[in-house]
Amino acid sequence: MDLGFVAGKSRPALQVPTSRDQLHTNCPPSAVRGERDRLPWHGVAVLGAVAVRNRGRFVRCKAVVAASRPTVNELMVKPVDSKDLIARSRPAHWVIRTTDVKANLRFFTRIFGMKVLRHEEFDKPCAITCNGEFATPWSKTMIGYGPEDESFCLELTFNYGIDHYDAGSGLTHIAVAVENPREALEAAVSMGYDVEGDVITGPDSYKFRVIKQEDEVRINFRYVALRVGDVNAAARFYCDVCGMLERHELPDHPMFAKDNAKVVGYEGRVPLVLFMDEGAPQIEQWEGRHAIAVPGQALRAIYKRVQSKNHSGSILHHIREFNELPALRKMRGLPRMPCSPPPDVQLKNLRENPLTPPKDQEEGTLAVAIIKDADGYEICLVSSETYDQAVRHYAVSGTHTTLDSAVVGLQARCQDRLAVAR
Repeated sequence: MDLGFVAGKSRPALQVPTSRDQLHTNCPPSAVRGERDRLPWHGVAVLGAVAVRNRGRFVRCKAVVAASRPTVNELMVKPVDSKDLIARSRPAHWVIRTTDVKANLRFFTRIFGMKVLRHEEFDKPCAITCNGEFATPWSKTMIGYGPEDESFCLELTFNYGIDHYDAGSGLTHIAVAVENPREALEAAVSMGYDVEGDVITGPDSYKFRVIKQEDEVRINFRYVALRVGDVNAAARFYCDVCGMLERHELPDHPMFAKDNAKVVGYEGRVPLVLFMDEGAPQIEQWEGRHAIAVPGQALRAIYKRVQSKNHSGSILHHIREFNELPALRKMRGLPRMPCSPPPDVQLKNLRENPLTPPKDQEEGTLAVAIIKDADGYEICLVSSETYDQAVRHYAVSGTHTTLDSAVVGLQARCQDRLAVAR
């Protein structure tokens, strides 16, 4: 599921229209998104004239966008700032950028034994920069060990026409447990990848630490290591804002010591190892994004915490709410989504109350917000009830699960889109 499909086109740079011909016939994005106040007086005048001439169209467009970007007081599902509710959050996946999907599939399946969980193609860049700040068609490939609604995985983002990403210094490595570490390291060497100790440098310069799978711990992804500028400030953000807990056991690695590292995470889930050294992290698009599935009411509470500016961190893309109920989606000018409960139950509920989701169907409201932590790492907060439902739908619908079938399915699309991008 592309979490950016709900918002239309990506935000354009501000431009002052100087003539009628330079204005779109649809509502101007600058006016809709509140940038009108930044325009010189002559720009405002031109926009005002066009808005009057296209009053009906402008009002409809403005209403749709406003409905898609509510204030905290206008949210369809109200925030609940509950420690227990927020504790039910889980890291869903980490986004990494790739310039070669085929090489990545071979790397992760042959060395780590992962499988392809889902693949999607998108004709336009994501409005909430899921594919990074790149104005290109793109694809995502989810890869991991188990169902997305239960297990942590990786999202491989491929931007058509982009053949290089500047590597940052923040995302240090991702630790993955396997049955036979020696076999995995030897496989990496045989495939031409650099191996230093138990760390493999894979495609696009991402590093993966290979550790032994213990019988009592069956989670394959063990932690994500992030370099931070101030380990105490970084830990406070994740604990005070995101509701994670600080853990006391550090992974055994030369980079980590009690005076420079902290481990934070949700109970029983993949944690973050935050550590600092002599240099501050250089955060690039290459660092990707951390997706966290949060109960809907708790997500809105976390968003309020960031919005209040009482904590470090910031908002990259404001919260968006979108309801799966057909009447609400039609009213908002949005495409249909796979939905639950069954159509006959929905029809009955819609007849009773066509504009407000019943209490027992609040999980049908998808909420997404993109925030940044104290160091600038991006975090996608998505409502777990709807997100889990959607990824289960994709799993039931069927998707590529083997390397060969995935590669065959991707090659034709990649060649066609690359030709267009160039």
